[in-house]
Amino acid sequence: YPIWWSLAIGHQYSSLGTQPILCGSIPGLVPKQLRFCRNYVEIMPSVAEGVKIGIQECQHQFRGRRWNCTTVNDNLAIFGPVLDKATRESAFVHAIASAGVAFAVTRSCAEGSATICGCDTRHKGPPGEGWKWGGCSEDVEFGSMVSREFADARENRPDARSAMNRHNNEAGRTSIIDHMHLKCKCHGLSGSCEVKTCWWSQPDF
Repeated sequence: YPIWWSLAIGHQYSSLGTQPILCGSIPGLVPKQLRFCRNYVEIMPSVAEGVKIGIQECQHQFRGRRWNCTTVNDNLAIFGPVLDKATRESAFVHAIASAGVAFAVTRSCAEGSATICGCDTRHKGPPGEGWKWGGCSEDVEFGSMVSREFADARENRPDARSAMNRHNNEAGRTSIIDHMHLKCKCHGLSGSCEVKTCWWSQPDF
């Protein structure tokens, strides 16, 4: 399974937001991922954050199970040998890590943390009754593209396991896209809602 998941726990990546990233120091990257890292280095902190929140959610979901998504800090294979086989647990971790990357990159772009992405400007159509477009719609398509390009890069072998991993990665991203929703803020005197400003937002992770 992906060694690059170790981005989630490596101490050397804990301050990615304030230090330049040396892409060559990230273990387990295939050449396509290395190129991606160098071309999009400013969003790599969000990729690392995405894997981290994905694993945290995995640990929350599995907290009552015999296998509870425990990570091994002194091993690049952060789950040890547990996920070497094609199991339901392996499928879930692929999906949740991929979803985490899409989510974190999308959020980071909306917050203005990177110059190569920002708000989703496609939602400029006619407003609904009593509201208008405003705020910053989160560009989940960009976040999903980053997740797809990076997470799927190593799953290029013509075998069933790679196909399964790609399928699970995509399932994770789709879950974020499918739960996008309209978020609104009221404007008016004394908190009245004469006009609402609305934008597309991701669900809570």
